[in-house]
Amino acid sequence: MPDPAPADSIQLSHKEIDRLREVLETWAAKSRAEKREMKAALVDEFLGARGVDDSNPYAPGFLMASMQKITHWFSNNAPTKDSRLPRALRTVWTAREVFNIRRQEAVAERQKEILESGEKTASIAALNAARAELWAALSDEEKMEFERDADEWSFDGPDPNLRTMIAEKRLADWVASFVTLLWNQAGAVSELTFYYRDLMAKMKWGRYDTSMHWHRDDPKNPRFVDLYPDWKNDYLGQFARYANMTLFPETRNPNNEKGLKQRRVEPDIVLETYPD
Repeated sequence: MPDPAPADSIQLSHKEIDRLREVLETWAAKSRAEKREMKAALVDEFLGARGVDDSNPYAPGFLMASMQKITHWFSNNAPTKDSRLPRALRTVWTAREVFNIRRQEAVAERQKEILESGEKTASIAALNAARAELWAALSDEEKMEFERDADEWSFDGPDPNLRTMIAEKRLADWVASFVTLLWNQAGAVSELTFYYRDLMAKMKWGRYDTSMHWHRDDPKNPRFVDLYPDWKNDYLGQFARYANMTLFPETRNPNNEKGLKQRRVEPDIVLETYPD
């Protein structure tokens, strides 16, 4: 097999750079998985435009070098992360993302055809090819409609019949990001319990708290549910004791990590709002 092409040997064309600029505005808001998927789709798109397909013996090398070049371009040109809000908490939709969700059945069918034909052997490559092909087949008017829908989704949320699917895909990240935001920006120990309707029309629930954020960063940090195994019997009281121990470590009982030397929790907190 020929040696991979060095990244420096591939130069992005003006048209390709314009294409990268189209997705640049929302790049920082994407998750790592979404970025990987987008870069793979862009590589397929660029190589297809250059006439480099899987039959070309240099295709693997061009694929790797193109991915490196695109990654480097985004590293140099992407806007800095908005420190006021974690990326996973922001909901900025693009026309392509709306298209991928609304036309997922057609995309899945085309992906299956591509895999069966042998045109692509990797599932993700077939998925990206199917999405790119069906998107390219749209008229300008249809693409503009998806653009308008993306703007509406960003402000008012997606279609009601799609929210269940999106909840299963994104809800956990949003909740974790919000709890993390409260600690990082306000030093607030918090927990969030949520309920949602799943794809089987059943109600599910979940919870996330500050201790899970710390445990995720370092498994040696105990979670609230580990310190208080009977937490369900007195959830609010148990979590208040945990928060007390965290915010006022001097009250912690050295013989009992549950912090039984309690500091009184002040009730009736009134939150003030500010225009920013």
